[in-house]
Amino acid sequence: THAALSGVFMQIFNHGITAAALFYYVGLLEQRRGLRGINDFGGLMQRTPLLCGWMSVAMFSSLGLPGLNGFIGEFLIFKGSFATAASFTAVAVIGLLVTAIAFARAMQALFSGPLA
Repeated sequence: THAALSGVFMQIFNHGITAAALFYYVGLLEQRRGLRGINDFGGLMQRTPLLCGWMSVAMFSSLGLPGLNGFIGEFLIFKGSFATAASFTAVAVIGLLVTAIAFARAMQALFSGPLA
């Protein structure tokens, strides 16, 4: 549908911005410590609360939370695809939930995990 196609083009643009931000933050962490594994970091909220805040915004944007740049594109994609392929849309929503769980685990390990 037209809504889904519009959402795809919006999402391509917005995903580029969000992915670039996430890679930038990972690069900052790697540059500081010379490491890039999640288990190599912990307790970042105590040391760098501003970085954690911006990383959270980028992660939430990637999930398409309302008010962030990924929301409108994802909403239009789901709205447009549900009418023609509800089963595929359901699989996409499940994939989004799996991504949310992965991001939540990463945030917990990086931000409030044991100091590394």
